[in-house]
Amino acid sequence: MSYLDGLIVDIDEGERSRVRHMSGGRVAYEPKITFTREGFEWLRTGILCIQCFGDLRHLGAFPDNCPTCGFPVKELQLVQLGQDDVGEEDIGSRLSLSDELSRMGELWVPPES
Repeated sequence: MSYLDGLIVDIDEGERSRVRHMSGGRVAYEPKITFTREGFEWLRTGILCIQCFGDLRHLGAFPDNCPTCGFPVKELQLVQLGQDDVGEEDIGSRLSLSDELSRMGELWVPPES
């Protein structure tokens, strides 16, 4: 079990991936990563590297650079977070559990014998 288990909810590399147009006409696809509130706070307070998700708690908030990937945390962490953050998003069904079970019962077709 990793410290990231309580910080990241989902990593979607499918339809919701973000496209970045790189120099030379190259295109890069980035997965959409959904953080828990705690995970977002770690990013916002500079104790989780936004580039490699390295744990920076032992260095204190906003060290000059991430020791794992070299990202300039102090200089660019909040800039990058501002560019990447798409706001809060509801996750999961908007139906209650009883409504969902009822709906599933309507859709379920028993197998043929």
